[in-house]
Amino acid sequence: MPNATAVLNRVLQEARRLLVAPDLPEAEVAQALLGAGDGHLGALAERTGLREKYLRYEVLPLALYPDTLRRALALGMPMRQVQRLKRRLDQGELSQEQLETALASPGPRQALKELLARPERRFSPRHSPVWIYPSDPGLQGAEALHPYVAEALVEMYTRPGQFVLDPMAGTGAVVRAALRLGRRAEGRDIRPTGEGILEAPVASLPQDYPEPVADLLVLHPPVFTRWWVRNWVRPPDAPYVDPYVDYLEHIVHDLMAPAVGALKPGGYLALVARPRQHLPTGTTAPLERIFVAPFERAIAEFPGQYVPAEEDGRARPVLLPHAYHLAVAEDGSEHWAIFIGQKTTNGVLVEGPMAQGAAVED
Repeated sequence: MPNATAVLNRVLQEARRLLVAPDLPEAEVAQALLGAGDGHLGALAERTGLREKYLRYEVLPLALYPDTLRRALALGMPMRQVQRLKRRLDQGELSQEQLETALASPGPRQALKELLARPERRFSPRHSPVWIYPSDPGLQGAEALHPYVAEALVEMYTRPGQFVLDPMAGTGAVVRAALRLGRRAEGRDIRPTGEGILEAPVASLPQDYPEPVADLLVLHPPVFTRWWVRNWVRPPDAPYVDPYVDYLEHIVHDLMAPAVGALKPGGYLALVARPRQHLPTGTTAPLERIFVAPFERAIAEFPGQYVPAEEDGRARPVLLPHAYHLAVAEDGSEHWAIFIGQKTTNGVLVEGPMAQGAAVED
């Protein structure tokens, strides 16, 4: 049985003869016939021996597919599988970059089939305010990002070839996603658990990267309850301070301050966190204000956030809050708030990756 590419080529050849347009590009041939009346399709059906409905809904649309899917057809993939890839691409469950990576692999057909075998990603990163991902109990204890969430971050805020730095990489979900999508990446952690993740604290970044190198910097601190158990000790005879305040100060002083120097101007900081959802009884007014928007304030107010501009001496922010994403497991068992800040140059935004077309295709 001839493969889909052979069928399409035969149909296009007969269509050009029918239209008396031997040099008409494939996409224009398909558009001309799909936009014409049934008479043209009926004539084409007689010439090819194929049913009109099959030509209209199955064969001719293939000529309008993007190059990646046409190459998948040329590899001999069944038409139905390529149509499923197209549907996932249109719905934002796959990106062109993932297809390119699969096609460039040593076994492209198998790599494309693996993309189809994955559970559906039920959100388009650019268009969905909430990213709903498949539940995975194995990730919850490790506090690791689901691969779909890691891929969405990388797709939205970098271009192929750019550098992703994750100094709190843990199992390495962000690093693996970046490499799969054709980025360069480095993962570090004070207690690494993933293959290829360097053992290094965030505090070592200024020494290791005295110049900005990262297009995307991902910070994923431990959730509040885990940090509290491991780190918080109330000073003796000190007045009571809610440990959540100390937790926010830890994120600002110990993580953001040493890390942001490695981020290029125009690059993006992704702060992945799980904000506290309940206030303790007797909470004071200052803590209430912190609770309302804690991590946005962390991005806006970290040490060194305001620097004087040379022109007028007025303070300018180093980071500007840029976006907010909420990632939720489909069974509601886990969620992550992701705050995005963009680095400025003397308070002025330079052209960043998204302005240059880094975001997921519409």
